[in-house]
Amino acid sequence: MKLILRSIAVLSLTAAVPLAPSFAQAAGQQVVDTSGAAVGTVVRVDGGNVIVKTDKHEVALPKTSFTPNEGKLLFGMTQAQLNAEVEKNLAAAAALIAPGATVKGSAGAVVGTIDSVDAES
Repeated sequence: MKLILRSIAVLSLTAAVPLAPSFAQAAGQQVVDTSGAAVGTVVRVDGGNVIVKTDKHEVALPKTSFTPNEGKLLFGMTQAQLNAEVEKNLAAAAALIAPGATVKGSAGAVVGTIDSVDAES
């Protein structure tokens, strides 16, 4: 019986995976789109979200939406796209609180409709 030994090389590879951005001191950091154009500035970090101020809105975005690059945070949308998405969501929310809108309880059952809306209630 012949015993054949084969050499097996075990390599330890370090994956070239970008590290998650450090958000400990992110306030004031610039957010840019993939072409390098300004999207906004980091206002603060709130748990798993980064609050970004565009030219029009403050938006809470998940930390996972960013990639660090040369001292800035890359984001996959342009400033105009982000502003448009925020405005679309604000309009949808406003439509839910309008005269005639249905009000549901916590269990999902209809409890009434909105009669009127003013600045206070």
